[in-house]
Amino acid sequence: IEQNAFMDCINLTQIENMSEWITIGKDAFKNTQINKNEQLHYLNHVLIKAESTCSGKIVVKDGIHAISDNAFENCKDITEVVLPQSMRKIGACVFQNCTNLEHIQMPDEMDFLGENAFYGCAKLNNVVIPKGIQFIRQRTFENCENLSNIQIPHGISRIYYNAFNRTAFIKQFYES
Repeated sequence: IEQNAFMDCINLTQIENMSEWITIGKDAFKNTQINKNEQLHYLNHVLIKAESTCSGKIVVKDGIHAISDNAFENCKDITEVVLPQSMRKIGACVFQNCTNLEHIQMPDEMDFLGENAFYGCAKLNNVVIPKGIQFIRQRTFENCENLSNIQIPHGISRIYYNAFNRTAFIKQFYES
């Protein structure tokens, strides 16, 4: 579902028969009635958007398989995110510029981590890449200035351009 696809469909309350693995673009359901009065907006098995007012520890509910592109972008007050064991996909730019995010707990079975997923998470300092991930895409952790401890599983087959650019990890690597 492309970016802005259902934007301003003010009476839209649900979508039926949607694949649980579908990719949902930024603001695809902005200004609709889907989860209107909640901090986290879910559609079937997908977390589609978080309100910018989210703060502190965020626990994504059980049964969610994916987080849509840009879902938490610029949520500057979240400090920790716990993902359920059912989580398989984090889309592009999901946590981009969540500048106070310090900790993310991802399940081992997760198999997709999008480009720029953690771009600009300045306080993130420790990451365990799930065993199901095969690729670390472009700029996934770029500008995570304090990221110094990264556990990368043996199954990684490719690390893309600037995946860890401007992190403490890369700085330590070059200095040693």
